[in-house]
Amino acid sequence: MMEYRFRKGFLFGEETLVLTEHSLQRLNRHGKVTRELPYKQISKVNSYSGLSAYDEEKKTFPVKMVRIIPHWGLSINFQSSYYIRPGSRQMQVAKNQLEAYEAFLEELKNRIRANNPDAVLQTGNRALSVLSYLFALFCLVLFLLALAAPVYALFVPTRSIGKIWPLLLVFLFLTFIFGRTAFHMGQDYAPERKKL
Repeated sequence: MMEYRFRKGFLFGEETLVLTEHSLQRLNRHGKVTRELPYKQISKVNSYSGLSAYDEEKKTFPVKMVRIIPHWGLSINFQSSYYIRPGSRQMQVAKNQLEAYEAFLEELKNRIRANNPDAVLQTGNRALSVLSYLFALFCLVLFLLALAAPVYALFVPTRSIGKIWPLLLVFLFLTFIFGRTAFHMGQDYAPERKKL
């Protein structure tokens, strides 16, 4: 029997995940089982990251998260950090438990693989990928509109492009940089599936 303890945030109490012989159990802070997933019913393990926190010494570290998804029913989520208190700059102060998290996750994958050979490991986040691609498309449209501004000024003589030329160049540069960054973020967040 292997245990992993974590706390997600200010509103959440301590939770414990326990690997039993036949199932994954989530316990609340009182030790009561709140959810149980048999290994045979787990169809997907979704692993992603993208958040960060900082520890007591003010060192930033990435927070990894996993969602265990059954064939039917609610999933179980857990992460590699243990929330301590709120911090500044929209980040939380947390304890980095990466080694314990990775050991627990590897043992969980082994047990799922032994009981359900059809289970899938998915990395990435589809929603963030789609949002990043949409933002990149928005930046592309703005870039193309800014490129068309001098042509528009030729046909509408009341608009003078000479006075706003530096501003137009800055706008072209910014839309290019933001669009390129969003496109690469969309590629990074793109989901990949493989056998567990």
